[in-house]
Amino acid sequence: MERRAVVSGGGTGIGKAVAARLAGDGCAVVILGRRADVLAKAADELNAGLPEPLVTTETADLSEPAQVQDLADRLTAGGRVDVLVNNAGGSFGVPGEGLAGVAAEWAADVRGNVLPAVLLTTALLSALPRPGGRIVVLSSVAGLRGPGSYGGSKAALHAWALGLARSWPPTG
Repeated sequence: MERRAVVSGGGTGIGKAVAARLAGDGCAVVILGRRADVLAKAADELNAGLPEPLVTTETADLSEPAQVQDLADRLTAGGRVDVLVNNAGGSFGVPGEGLAGVAAEWAADVRGNVLPAVLLTTALLSALPRPGGRIVVLSSVAGLRGPGSYGGSKAALHAWALGLARSWPPTG
């Protein structure tokens, strides 16, 4: 059975490059994102360089629990997930007026950067083989020395990933 990988934010940039590398190594890769047109174009480009198509797409807003659960149900119906790459994210917060503006800015960056990784990983944990399953969490140097809500949301990813890594060794 070929390895199966899931890459969030796989339609552009780093996620697309990760998907290309995994597919080039023979993995069946599912790229995830919110924009079906961007994903379809990326899958076409990635599959064009392969002897057989290995890249497929799934569309979902990974900050929405119901959409993540529906996605996880579709993904796990296809079998196990050997590699999960949490790449989705960006800068979502826009400074606003007063405390309400600060709260909205922080909530937007946490919703866009932390929730996708936490929800998707939690939903797919049972599909990852133990031993052997791999979870990759991409973040940013901003999580170590970045400012404001973006840096704070990336720092939250670091802490969450560390906790997840500490919980996995007993299961391989």
